[in-house]
Amino acid sequence: MFKFLIFLYMLLVYYTSKIQIDSEFEETILYYRSQRPIVFLFWFEHILLLMCYFTNQKITLFMTPKGKSDFFTKIAESIGVRVSKGSLEGGGRHAILNLLELVKKGKTIAMAADGPRGPVRKCKAGSFIISAETGCPIVPMTWNSPGKFLITIAGSRVFLPRPFSHIQVRLGKMGIIPKGSTISDFEEMRVNLEEQLKD
Repeated sequence: MFKFLIFLYMLLVYYTSKIQIDSEFEETILYYRSQRPIVFLFWFEHILLLMCYFTNQKITLFMTPKGKSDFFTKIAESIGVRVSKGSLEGGGRHAILNLLELVKKGKTIAMAADGPRGPVRKCKAGSFIISAETGCPIVPMTWNSPGKFLITIAGSRVFLPRPFSHIQVRLGKMGIIPKGSTISDFEEMRVNLEEQLKD
């Protein structure tokens, strides 16, 4: 029942709000409009609103259908989001191969940079592997809206916008992990992405 209420609430937000996408980086906007594949990264706490955005943009959302994240996976599927399921933890080879296949087919994917299990606001390395293997850029993504509020759902703290809002989806600066990158390259990208997402 609670899942159904969240579903109805997000539909209300989506159909009564103005959602605008922008970026201070012209290169990012031009690349996005070219419809070439991108790996979008966002904090898990922003997932509910972005689910609605992904539905209309035909973006595949990567989700781990286990534990508390299973609730959000089912919400995403209920509103028509394309979902790729798997886990990048403990190697996660099968999940990474699935995501690589999607990107190579020209599909844009999105995933929570910090994952459903956290640590909160700490980037994990799965997206870096995909970028290094495909040359696909990573773009940080976030949203903001006046009056948004934070609640706990299924053990996760997530932001919700209010209906009839002006919601701004913002894209950060693109970054590509070169093939053959080292751990230090990954660390540099991780720090950069965390700074952009926190800003």
